[in-house]
Amino acid sequence: MIGSKNTEVKKCLNILFLDHFNRHGGAQEYIIDVARYFSKRKKNCYLPKINIQTLHCAAEGLNQTNFSILSKSYKSVVFYIKFVVNIFQVNFFIRRKEISIVHCNSIPVLFLTLLKPNSTKNIFTCHDVSLSKIRLMVVERFSDYVISVSNYVKFYLYKNGISQNIETIYNGFYAIPSQSSKNKKGVLRFGIIGRIIPWKGHNLFLEAANIVLSKGFLAKFFVIGEAEEKTYLKELKLKYDRNYAIIFLPFKKQKYQLFRNIDVLVNASISPEPFGRTIVEAAMFGIPSIAPNIAGPSEIIEDGITGLLFDTGDAIALSNSIIRMIRDKSTIPKFGLAAKKNYNERFNIDLIGTRIEDIYDKTLNQ
Repeated sequence: MIGSKNTEVKKCLNILFLDHFNRHGGAQEYIIDVARYFSKRKKNCYLPKINIQTLHCAAEGLNQTNFSILSKSYKSVVFYIKFVVNIFQVNFFIRRKEISIVHCNSIPVLFLTLLKPNSTKNIFTCHDVSLSKIRLMVVERFSDYVISVSNYVKFYLYKNGISQNIETIYNGFYAIPSQSSKNKKGVLRFGIIGRIIPWKGHNLFLEAANIVLSKGFLAKFFVIGEAEEKTYLKELKLKYDRNYAIIFLPFKKQKYQLFRNIDVLVNASISPEPFGRTIVEAAMFGIPSIAPNIAGPSEIIEDGITGLLFDTGDAIALSNSIIRMIRDKSTIPKFGLAAKKNYNERFNIDLIGTRIEDIYDKTLNQ
């Protein structure tokens, strides 16, 4: 009897995936990937209208609503007007489309479900470990089930009084043919990929690069991404761009082409990284990573097996890890193969999607 009920739920599943999509980050890529997984399984899936070009390309072929969510600045009056309008737009859409699940990917959009019917359930994926008391209250009040992107996030939520069921489900990824290019010159290429903001540790990465180069080691260092704070990027370029071995590159529409530029990925975040999406993306292509030894990266990387971990925020420790790989290049393909195996076993989209679907069913059948 229970089995037939679950089957019925899966047949009728209508899902609205909510995010404000006002920037291109790993969290936004995650929710698009989950939407695509369920869309491929013939569920009725919807995303808000996406205006950012790179994300629009990532969401190609998925159903989008005729309205976008929120504006860009919390300090703008327009934001609050849009916020109220969005509450009614989301509620009307949920009722018109008979949405069963609203999968929320940020806390502001959780609040937008204020007027939803009780039969519609909220699933919230948490990508953050620095929430204010008000935001924690919104999570407690408006979510029926919480997905944490790492155990570090899960323990953070429990520690701060979230009483809902919380389950750790890492980001899932679609397998993509290898994008890494053969390094013909033999000079190792280390790269940091992602939004260029201070807490992501670009300054730390470049400081470590300078240490490596000052000791006479040959290597190239790539900073790849777009800046949320233009002054920060300008400061980095003024300080480091004169060095021939340090190269700044923008994002591309086809993000995975960026991995052609590197042999080793570096995550240098100076604040705890809730997950560390680019580490897994690199692993898909057999590229190992160097990353901080706490939070999400420490759950992805097995130190000395799939990559290297260093003491968070320590430029000398990071430079030592880089030098270790330069001195023993034979470890890189070994780490890369182990990283790819780790991806296949723990981070493929079918595994992750099945677990999320189980949560949907569990929540609807409560």
